[in-house]
Amino acid sequence: MPPLSVTPVAARRFMRRALLLDTPAPGIAAALAHHDYIQIDPINVTGRMHDLILRNRVRDYREGGLHALMHSPGRPGFEHYIPHTGILVAFPAEAWPHLAPLLAGRRLRRRAAYRRLSPPIAAN
Repeated sequence: MPPLSVTPVAARRFMRRALLLDTPAPGIAAALAHHDYIQIDPINVTGRMHDLILRNRVRDYREGGLHALMHSPGRPGFEHYIPHTGILVAFPAEAWPHLAPLLAGRRLRRRAAYRRLSPPIAAN
C-alpha cells in the first residue's frame, strides 16, 4: 500500500480529534476508555498532570475527578504502578484481565529486594 499523503492541516485535525481536544468526552470514564490509560502524577506544582490532561478532554472536569472516579462504587478503573519506570497510571476496568497474569507472574518471582523485607511485608 502506498504511503498516504496528508496535509498538515488534516493531520492536525486528526490529532486534535484523536486526543479529544475538539470534542471533549462526556465523562472521565469515557476519556479513560478512549485513551486506554491516563498517567497519574501526585505532585502538584501548577496542577496534577492527570487533572491537567483531563481538564481539556472531559466536559465539566473538576480537579480530583479521576481519583474520585477510581475510588467510587463499582470501581470503573484501577491504578497500577509500572515497575522500573516510576509511572503510575489509571486503567479502565476492562484492562484488568490483560494485566492480572503479569501481576501474578511478578508475585512468583522473588527478587533480592523481596528477601530483605520482613515476612508480613513481603507477603503483600
